[in-house]
Amino acid sequence: MIDYRSVPLFEGLSKVDVARLVPELEEVVLAPGDVLVRQGDPADALFIVASGQVRAELQGPDGTTALETIGAGKLIGEVALLGGDRRTATVRATSPTRVWRLSRQKLDRLLLSDPTFARHFTHLLGSRLANVSRHLGEAKTGLAAIGQMMWDGLSPATQELVARAAPLHRVTVPTLQALGAAPEALPDLEHFVTAPIRAQAEAWFRKHHGPEAYREWARTLAERCERRGEFGNAVEAFLEAGAEEDAARILLGHGDEILSRWGAAQTARWAERAAPSGVGGPRLWRFGGRCAERAGRDDLAMVLYDSALESARDRGDADEIALVAGALALVHERRGAGELARRYATMASGGVAPPDASASGARDRQRRARYLG
Repeated sequence: MIDYRSVPLFEGLSKVDVARLVPELEEVVLAPGDVLVRQGDPADALFIVASGQVRAELQGPDGTTALETIGAGKLIGEVALLGGDRRTATVRATSPTRVWRLSRQKLDRLLLSDPTFARHFTHLLGSRLANVSRHLGEAKTGLAAIGQMMWDGLSPATQELVARAAPLHRVTVPTLQALGAAPEALPDLEHFVTAPIRAQAEAWFRKHHGPEAYREWARTLAERCERRGEFGNAVEAFLEAGAEEDAARILLGHGDEILSRWGAAQTARWAERAAPSGVGGPRLWRFGGRCAERAGRDDLAMVLYDSALESARDRGDADEIALVAGALALVHERRGAGELARRYATMASGGVAPPDASASGARDRQRRARYLG
């Protein structure tokens, strides 16, 4: 049995607080291979490893990347839990393991009632974020090395073809015509135009033809895709060309079609990339927020809606302010933030907006900094 006092989470608590909290911890028993939390699931609790080991894994389009092994006394899931986010990684037992579960409600109650513990937990969270960033950096470095190895194994002719496809999000039959490639090239392009190789392909194109030539080619490819009704690939290529105005124009003009074909999550990411230029105004931010909601990404939806609201205020667009405020009210209501939901509902009906100097305003600015830089 692990000593509770050796768990970093409890170091900021008095003996009385520990004695009060421990009975509320729920024990979870895992066999090797069992999943504790899955990437993308809602974050509703944090966990403490009592005995055994678990491994954090990142699921991506190119497979699974192991991030770290977590042993006894360590915390799991506190970053996603505090941010109200979804799980950023899958956590799987690698040996017979016991963990303790602490729900969001119990953690929130503790943070509100004990300022000393709240400060200590914030310090732990900062250390954890730094550690996660380091592991993600190592994973990205490893993926880049794999991409370089795969790229080096391609023939010069295949390298040229893959480089020409680099501005695309995904190779399809209509994009083969835009590329001027034969139909039999589709299997190779589908296989090689993936995230690690795409980065190598873009770098190769820029090195051999120049950065300006890459942007010009991306624009040409985008225009060809748009004429063929390949709107998602057109948006991606316009963004690669630095033509946010054209990307925003297509998203606003063909948003429902793009959403249906490419999915809510990808469409929200495109809106997020196109919108910071200010093109499309609050409508594009709001469209992106709607897509993020449909993808189950309330965190991103709030960022996009907040930016839509700020843009609508700058323009003095009362109708858009009401639409965005109504959307924010629904998101906050769904997340259990009743007071904020009521404030935004009041704004939507023409009342006074929540003051930007409030705690909610500070959180809005932090979310923008996190997602939009």
